[in-house]
Amino acid sequence: SRLLSDGRAELAAGKIHLRLAEPEKAIPQLAAAVRLLVQPEGSLTKSGEEGRFFLALALHRTGKNPEAKAVLNLILQVQPDNERALNLLNKIQDGS
Repeated sequence: SRLLSDGRAELAAGKIHLRLAEPEKAIPQLAAAVRLLVQPEGSLTKSGEEGRFFLALALHRTGKNPEAKAVLNLILQVQPDNERALNLLNKIQDGS
């Protein structure tokens, strides 16, 4: 669908900004990707999980750790064993 395609494009653009060490530019694109990719009932597609993870990473890299933790907890509500989310959450809680 078009929404899925648009969501994947926003996700790709956000990831590029992260690679370029521009997390502040990545946040709006990743937030848009999440809005487009996460199912209404809250279930996560692979792209939706990826969007949420990279949004949390961008938030963490801009010092917005409470917001990053909230996004990570959303992932873990649906996927309690998600290693990437658990690892980043532990890193944030350890103050890294």
